[in-house]
Amino acid sequence: MANVVAALVDTLGPVSPVMAGLWLASTIVLAGLLVYVWQRLLQR
Repeated sequence: MANVVAALVDTLGPVSPVMAGLWLASTIVLAGLLVYVWQRLLQR
C-alpha cells in the first residue's frame, strides 16, 4: 500500500489535504445518492 501511495505522490505531486477531504466527502455523497436512487427504482 505504501508503494502505491508513494507512486501516486511521485506522479501527482503534493496533494492538498483539503482537496483530498472534499474529494472523499463528494465520493461518499455521490455513492449514497446512487444507492438511494437505485433503491427507489427497484421499488417500482
